[in-house]
Amino acid sequence: MNSQNNKRETRKEGRAAADSAKKLTMEAAVLGVAYLKGDRADSFAVKLIMEALEVELARFPLFNQGSRLMGRYVDFDAAITGGDFESVVQPVFTALSPEVRKVGNARNQLLSEIEAQFKLHYC
Repeated sequence: MNSQNNKRETRKEGRAAADSAKKLTMEAAVLGVAYLKGDRADSFAVKLIMEALEVELARFPLFNQGSRLMGRYVDFDAAITGGDFESVVQPVFTALSPEVRKVGNARNQLLSEIEAQFKLHYC
């Protein structure tokens, strides 16, 4: 019985990490797209959310260099903060630009990978 309780608690902790990481991913994507479209007010918030997201993802087993989850996180981070993030001459992109679509695609891939990792390690 104690083993079942431990597994249940571990699964609950994994679900909490996955849910928190997915929420932070969505928040970062919204702010990141707003930044790319010209709203420069929240650039610091984007960085803070990305740091918090990395902490949540680190709660997953095997979140290390070379792992699929790490790769998805790096792609998502690069889609949002790569290039000219916080530079003096940051271009403004439209909602249909490849840069903005890249954020959406990277977000979707990271969300899928978070769920896949939860199922792999906790179910």
